[in-house]
Amino acid sequence: MIKMNKKLSLFGMIIFCFSCLALAEGPGSSGGMMLTQPMGARPLAMGEAFTSIKGEVTCINYNPAGLASLKDSQLYLFQQTGIFEDAYQSVNLAVPFKENTLGEGVIGLSACNYDAGDIELVDNTAYASRTVKAEQDRLISIAYSAKIGKEVNYGVRAKSFDSNLVQEFSASVLAFDAGVQYYKKNITIGLLAQNYGSTIKYLNVESPIPANVRVGINLKPKRQLSVSLDIIKPIDTGVQENIGFEYLLIKGLTLRGGYKIGYSLDSASAGIGIAIGPMRIDYGMLIMGEVSSVNNISILYKFAKPSPGTTDKPKQPGYIPEEQSSIEVKNEG
Repeated sequence: MIKMNKKLSLFGMIIFCFSCLALAEGPGSSGGMMLTQPMGARPLAMGEAFTSIKGEVTCINYNPAGLASLKDSQLYLFQQTGIFEDAYQSVNLAVPFKENTLGEGVIGLSACNYDAGDIELVDNTAYASRTVKAEQDRLISIAYSAKIGKEVNYGVRAKSFDSNLVQEFSASVLAFDAGVQYYKKNITIGLLAQNYGSTIKYLNVESPIPANVRVGINLKPKRQLSVSLDIIKPIDTGVQENIGFEYLLIKGLTLRGGYKIGYSLDSASAGIGIAIGPMRIDYGMLIMGEVSSVNNISILYKFAKPSPGTTDKPKQPGYIPEEQSSIEVKNEG
């Protein structure tokens, strides 16, 4: 694995940071790239073809409309390690409610943290040095989702993004997502406008955040198989395509795969999911050519309750009941 703990002159580091940010002002690039990172092992393994997925707390990051299909509260934790010893963590919570001033719906909350690792800065004398964080980003989100009739979900998300470079330069921005989903039988279609808001600015260097429009479709040709396709149009690049699938190998064990096309570096992904009681454990891996892979581990916990007047145990958040994923699986027995 590549080390990030390197000696750099303070002046050189400042020039490097602001050269990169200045390039972001031109066509084909944008700031706040944490807003484009994979957020969960299951989406990562499926090539992030997630715009049309519904009924899971991770929908807050890909299409908040999908939260409306939740029937129970869910907690989702994930940890991701990247190529350069960077780390990314997130806590996500979704809570359905039946009645309030907004009517029936789902509230989602998310807190994410990114740490690019340590670097050692050396001053111009080449004698004095200090260790600082190369980059630290934080993303806080709140989402609301509800149904329109029996076949349409809608959702909105507001998020606050804060970034700090070498513990010297800070920037913050507000952004919004808005999405809808239409579903009937074995097909779901999703539409999302993502990351629309103000520009991000470090000192006098300003750049747009990575806004995009996404259209997705999810098909279930078989009870054990789900296939998803996303078409994405970012504001600063050409059209991109994400393709993903899930296959229920045996009860409680799912295989996943995906591929991303139209990016600066096309990539394949793979992963598995395991259901243990009310808990799900996911692993996802992103493979980018000969470059080291990105690994993501996630845990989902479903706070399911027995139906009133019954002694039924909560169902597994299996791989994969309809309200949790794109494949419907009924418990046997």
